[in-house]
Amino acid sequence: MTTAPVYLRAGPSPAYPVVTTLPPNAQIEVLGCAEGWAWCDVAWGAARGWVSAGYLAFPYAGPPSPLYSYGPSIGLAIIPFEFGPYWGRYYRDRPWYAERD
Repeated sequence: MTTAPVYLRAGPSPAYPVVTTLPPNAQIEVLGCAEGWAWCDVAWGAARGWVSAGYLAFPYAGPPSPLYSYGPSIGLAIIPFEFGPYWGRYYRDRPWYAERD
C-alpha cells in the first residue's frame, strides 16, 4: 500500500515522466524492486510503473511497515529495468513516448 500521495513513474527515477498519482493507502501489486530496494515496479488497476519504495508499506507481522525493510523477508524479487521493452509494452499510447531518447 502507499503511505502518502506518490507519483507512479515510467521508470525507477524522478527523471522519468509521471504516469499517474497514486492516492494514500492505495492497494497496489508490487511486481519486484530494483537492486537496493529504492524503487519498485507496481501495478495499480490498469496503470503500471515505478514508485519510490519509501512510499510503500506492507502489513508484515503487524501494522504496515516500510516495504524496503521487509522486501527480502517476504520474497519480493529484484528485477532489472529494461527501458526499451518496458516502455514499448506499457507506454506506447502516452504523449511522451516519442520523447524517450
